[in-house]
Amino acid sequence: MSRIRVARVNLQMIAPQSLPQFLTPGLIVAHGHVLAAIAMHRALQVTELLQLIFSDFNKGCTQFNGGLQGNPTLAALARTCCAFKEPALDALWECIITLDPFLRCLPEDAWHFVDAGVPDYAPKRTPKVMATPSRHFTVADWEILRKYTYRVRKLSEQPFMKLCSAALLELSLGPHDMFPLLPRLKGIHWSDVSKEDISYLPLFLTPTLEDLSISFHRIYGRGVERIEPVLSSLGDLCPDVKYAHIYGYEEADEGAEMLSRSLHHWKTLETVHTGELMDDGIVYLGSLPNLRTMSFTMRPHTSFYNLRSRIIDKPFEALTSLVAELNDLDGLVDFISHMELSLTDIELHVSDTFFCAGRVEDVIKALAKHGTRPLKTFFMIDSDYDGVPAFESKFVVRNHLLAIDSFRPLFKFTHLEILHVNMICCLELNDQGLIELALALPFLRDLSLNAEYGWRTFSKVTFYGLYTVIHLCPRLRSLGIELDALAINSTRPSADLPEHLQNFPEPKANTAITFLVVGDSLIEDPATVAQRLYAVMPKLKKIKAWSTKWAKWDEMDRILMRNMFKPRWAEVQRGLRRLRKPHLAHRGEASDDNDDSDEENEQDDMSID
Repeated sequence: MSRIRVARVNLQMIAPQSLPQFLTPGLIVAHGHVLAAIAMHRALQVTELLQLIFSDFNKGCTQFNGGLQGNPTLAALARTCCAFKEPALDALWECIITLDPFLRCLPEDAWHFVDAGVPDYAPKRTPKVMATPSRHFTVADWEILRKYTYRVRKLSEQPFMKLCSAALLELSLGPHDMFPLLPRLKGIHWSDVSKEDISYLPLFLTPTLEDLSISFHRIYGRGVERIEPVLSSLGDLCPDVKYAHIYGYEEADEGAEMLSRSLHHWKTLETVHTGELMDDGIVYLGSLPNLRTMSFTMRPHTSFYNLRSRIIDKPFEALTSLVAELNDLDGLVDFISHMELSLTDIELHVSDTFFCAGRVEDVIKALAKHGTRPLKTFFMIDSDYDGVPAFESKFVVRNHLLAIDSFRPLFKFTHLEILHVNMICCLELNDQGLIELALALPFLRDLSLNAEYGWRTFSKVTFYGLYTVIHLCPRLRSLGIELDALAINSTRPSADLPEHLQNFPEPKANTAITFLVVGDSLIEDPATVAQRLYAVMPKLKKIKAWSTKWAKWDEMDRILMRNMFKPRWAEVQRGLRRLRKPHLAHRGEASDDNDDSDEENEQDDMSID
């Protein structure tokens, strides 16, 4: 049956004679008065169909768009007629943001507004106040709440706002027959559980829960011991979880152990995002038949060979997406190899003090060796996250240099869409290598090769190489490569380039690329470079060059070069603006928009401002 769509209007404001015949089965009520009694179309006498229609009104209703007050259209439908009331209320209360809706359905003397403590940097649409109880709930209050709590399917917090602790306390003091508080809850997203509120979390841990997303933030010292009992009870209280996102428990001495035990209750788990896991937890996840997405913090020196021997069937058979925080790339290679992982997406955050180009090559080779699925994403960046357990032995760097041969094993994945590598190492690349990469991976949408950190070698990629990549990868949306911008006349191939790589036409303009990262690219003529870039990227607005994020104080030569070349790239950016808007050129530099500023959002002692 095709879905019937209903316009989002307030039916109370429509004259009875203009209502279509399919709207109501009995009485039409507006402002408390009976207006008409007409027949309803038989299709809308099906409760399931009404539920489907009304649930569609929730689409696009977010915490910044009516989420705290509910959907006004559904509220109007619930008041329109008896047939609409129940399904409309079910849809209205299906997704609740904060605890405000519970309090605001009570008499006015039961609650009042207080400052929500929203930080200044929060979006302007973020509410600045929240509801809090004015008194203890009465029997009549609980009877009102009883009408709505069983309708809630998802509870979320408002970004930049905590759940009201006073409301949590009052809800926890309800009569015995009110628990579980939300008996049909399917999902909870609570990303800022404080140590004061940990004891209230079981209020929302129901047997019906399928989507569990909680994070214990900023809990240190006294109070951290409260995390462990909650973690150990998750499996018993919520046995049917399919999507688990649980973070911030690492400060508890046995947090990882308690969570690993709870995992054993979740037999239908499909997605798991956690911090550190014990060996038993990894073994159990490896045996799950439906686990497709996994994110965790990898402990160094984990013996994945031994863990593999404990899994009877093929491990991680359904796993396609992996995200890992780690400082042990050798351990990751063992994980991929011994578990024979075949992934479509992999995202790695590697501690910046434990990076080695040789180990990156080993990861790529392992993915290519065991990959039978089409890899779509290879994303690897350095990380300053300090929650990864430290190495117990000395870390030895085997190689500092990445080259085109480092990435060549990925060429088998012809449908790769994201190739993003930004690590603390050197990169050597020329036109030939870059064009070969583009020929092998024509579906790339995001191509970034150490452009944030800088290659630490002289780039041999010319404008011809850049143009050819844009021609061969027409789907590019994000680009980051280091460029030899000194060679401003290099739009044609050099003589030493193989003949079969010399005949590519000038590309059609790519209007999707608006941001370009060029690393430590050298430049002499900003005006000409702006014209070269504008010819193939006419929508380009911002260029990032010569970042100081990873600069070392002993790299004085690089600091001096940055002071020379970064202003020139800033001039390129201003030149692009003039080319995009020639009618503003006569107004001078003052016409540049603030959002087109060439400076990065960083503050350091090497600023050139």
